[in-house]
Amino acid sequence: MTTPTSDAPSTLDRLAPNLWLQLAGSAVALGLLADLLFKDAALGLNAPLWIGALIAAFVLAARRSATPIGKLSTSLLAASLALSIMITWRAADTLQILLLVTSASLLLLALVARDDSHARRASITLFFGSLLVAAIAAVKGTFQLASSAPWRQWFDQGAQRQMQSVGRAALIATPLVFIFGALFFAADAVFETWIKDSLTFDLTSLPGHLAWLLGGAAAAAGLLWSGLATQQDAPSGPRLADERRLRSIETGVVLGSLVSLFALFVIIQVQYLFGGGEHVQASTGLTYADYARRGFFELVAVAALLLPVLLATDWARARNWRSLTTFRILGGLLVLLLIVVIASAFQRLNIYMDIYGLTPLRLYVAAALVWLAAVFLWLLWSLLKERRDQFVIGAVLTALVALVLLVAINPHATVAATNLARADQGREFDVPHALGLSADATPTLITGLDLLPDEDACQIASTMLERWDNPELELRSWNWARTSAREAVESHRDALQAACS
Repeated sequence: MTTPTSDAPSTLDRLAPNLWLQLAGSAVALGLLADLLFKDAALGLNAPLWIGALIAAFVLAARRSATPIGKLSTSLLAASLALSIMITWRAADTLQILLLVTSASLLLLALVARDDSHARRASITLFFGSLLVAAIAAVKGTFQLASSAPWRQWFDQGAQRQMQSVGRAALIATPLVFIFGALFFAADAVFETWIKDSLTFDLTSLPGHLAWLLGGAAAAAGLLWSGLATQQDAPSGPRLADERRLRSIETGVVLGSLVSLFALFVIIQVQYLFGGGEHVQASTGLTYADYARRGFFELVAVAALLLPVLLATDWARARNWRSLTTFRILGGLLVLLLIVVIASAFQRLNIYMDIYGLTPLRLYVAAALVWLAAVFLWLLWSLLKERRDQFVIGAVLTALVALVLLVAINPHATVAATNLARADQGREFDVPHALGLSADATPTLITGLDLLPDEDACQIASTMLERWDNPELELRSWNWARTSAREAVESHRDALQAACS
């Protein structure tokens, strides 16, 4: 996952007029497509269509400029497109944004990825450095493409003859188009209406159209340029002199202190949190639910912060067998203790969910905890097997797998099903929260109306009928979850109407 060296000749330094026209034309076309697909539209089919068109434009331009696309870049482009397609599967805003951001990140990495052989051993600095280099190149690429137009080559004699030919063709074609267009205009009422609507332009919408057009064109131009032009190497990361590195005793003190603290916390957790509500209330004066709620997000922060601490310690330690052994032993103990801490966080989540129900935020945080546990176990394996250089690729792959699994389990439907099951047990059901869920939860809520009190069932049924009764169909925003919600309401219309009778 490296970029070409800065002293190599740039592909675009020798940019031919026809290639520049292809890049500029693709950028303008993608800008128009962005305006057509995204203005006043929700995310759906428009996202993979635009990203797919951008990838196609890049591949065509790369072939024309003889820029090689390696296996790594191809894989990243395919993964980017696949994640964007998943946006058409779920309707939850948070999930769609996660998919879009991840897809864009993979697309940026694909544009700077050149060296396939080092992908499996990419360092953290190289990974994030490549992402930063690609982002900067994409921002600069818009201006570089605009300033690299080969004006002189266009105004030689051959180019002038071509422009004259284009002008003559336009003079001949224009009156013919107007004549035949007028005849079609008079012959068909539908064609007449379509032409009138197309020529009627609302000036109040002009800023929005320009924003999408110029923004889409600028983004496409920058991305296409960054994928074809030579970029500087991604930063190799800060270096530390050998005399300043942590010796084994210093590594032992730093990590040993954390091991002691984590071990003390784990002992208390086993005694109190897993000991039952009576034990907690007698010792702290807090209810079991308050005790669980108080520490959940703090434990999530502990799990998230320990990873950079371990990675920084490994980077700063001395490169000798004593320091390595100390780091392996204490780092391994920390990872094992952290797994218990994560289990404690899940125990708190279960307690709090049992009393107050499940929300998408709690589910997303729980998914992040599962991913962190997998990353720490991967880190432990890489340390024990002396394959730390493979940690980054494993962490990235586990993140992608976690995101795909999160899409597959359908978070909003899972939240609705969990809270409906609680309602079936006589627990309180939060109707406003349920109605705030996306279309992903609509079929689950409809089939679970029988589990709710009559008043709650009536409120949900009436809202669903109002929300999905003849909704405005937008092909560019097509989404499987919204389609399923609409079909679920239609197929259960009689039951929904009877819920308030």
